[in-house]
Amino acid sequence: MNDPDEVLRHRRRAQLCLEISAKMSDAAHRVALLEMAKAWLALADTIESKRPGGGARPKRDEPIPKAPHL
Repeated sequence: MNDPDEVLRHRRRAQLCLEISAKMSDAAHRVALLEMAKAWLALADTIESKRPGGGARPKRDEPIPKAPHL
């Protein structure tokens, strides 16, 4: 896939996992969502590193914009 927004979408999915995990009372579910977020970020980093010039990536200090349900 050669979608310029692919990296950003993966980062948004990671952000969503983090937001949901913060609302979980069950520790196992929280951990699962944190692992999912980690996997989405790793995938985004992998794709980004293989692209010339990187890809669509917000600066570290900028919040990732909210996305509609994916």
